[in-house]
Amino acid sequence: MSDNIFSDNIPFADDTATATGAHFDEPAVKPATGRRAATPAAKPRPARPAKASTGITRAQVEGIIQKHSTISSLPYDQSQLLAASLGLSPDASALDIVVEVYTAKSNINPVAIVERLRAESDRVEQFTEVLALDRAEQKAVWNLLVGVTEVTGTLSSNDIAAAKQLARALGEVDELVFITLSEVKNLGSR
Repeated sequence: MSDNIFSDNIPFADDTATATGAHFDEPAVKPATGRRAATPAAKPRPARPAKASTGITRAQVEGIIQKHSTISSLPYDQSQLLAASLGLSPDASALDIVVEVYTAKSNINPVAIVERLRAESDRVEQFTEVLALDRAEQKAVWNLLVGVTEVTGTLSSNDIAAAKQLARALGEVDELVFITLSEVKNLGSR
């Protein structure tokens, strides 16, 4: 039987029928053909459309609307100082201010920095803290001080010269202006 082409132990229909008692026309075991039995291919599911994701939550939208409402109701002098704290022109609208707050690359709050620096009574310590600010913080504080004091010009690119400019300008902030700035400092950040 080893010369037989069916030598891989595939039973013939009559062998199976005799061994299992089945009918001759229904083999108990299907012969192996080297292929899988054809099954109907499952229909592919239609692709679901991608859910549009804005990355903005409901809470964020509510926060933005609330901030706009609050800024819109500020007295003009506070609105001017808030705009200056963000480096905007003093006549910036509430919309401009909110857009600047939420689209700024960093969330630096120069009013909080000025508040911290002004709390330092020792001038040497204050200068050291000004010198420790990173460049973005120095620029933000400078823009604020230009907006709320008589200080003009651009901030030096030299770290020590910039720290000297900032320390001098910090001394020129009027106390009333400083109090007003403190009232609006939280509106200048996200």
